[in-house]
Amino acid sequence: MLHDEDTLRNEEYLVVANLHAHAKDSLINLALSVTMTQIEHYFSSFMHTKQTINYNKENKKFDIREETYFLKLLLFAKPIQVAKGQDFQKLLTELIKKEGLELLTWSKKAVKFKERVNFLHHHQEFADFSDTALLERLDLWLEPHLDNIASIKELESLDIYALLRSLLTWEQQQLLDTRYPKVLQYQAVQVFI
Repeated sequence: MLHDEDTLRNEEYLVVANLHAHAKDSLINLALSVTMTQIEHYFSSFMHTKQTINYNKENKKFDIREETYFLKLLLFAKPIQVAKGQDFQKLLTELIKKEGLELLTWSKKAVKFKERVNFLHHHQEFADFSDTALLERLDLWLEPHLDNIASIKELESLDIYALLRSLLTWEQQQLLDTRYPKVLQYQAVQVFI
């Protein structure tokens, strides 16, 4: 904190040379005002920009921002408009890792398929479709299909069942259908005494 009478009180950026750092709201004893132009000129090697994405659940849309940092200190951020054809695959992958697989639309068919694979995985050596395993391999099964995804609606339209099924070889699909078929057929047997 600065003293109430300090002339630097309204400055946007300060270089602090000395402060009384014994309490949470420590007083700044010695500082100098610095502009963003000066920071960019003298300290450009310490600055970096990155894009971040968050899911705005209330509005059901992506919030994409470009953030500028000085080392780990966020200096400023500005929103970015999502344009068609803009490549956000990596950002979407990071968002799904952060938010979880629930961000995707899971049809009953996809859920049942995932359960069948995990059941077989539990009982013998087979593909692992647990949430943890799927999140670890997003770059393999989901990221290639995130081209041109610019909205939640487009993300929701992905066929998760088809994407998961493509992870299994033909032989694995046959084994799954044999060992754990989609529908169990029961045959009625009459017993005569």
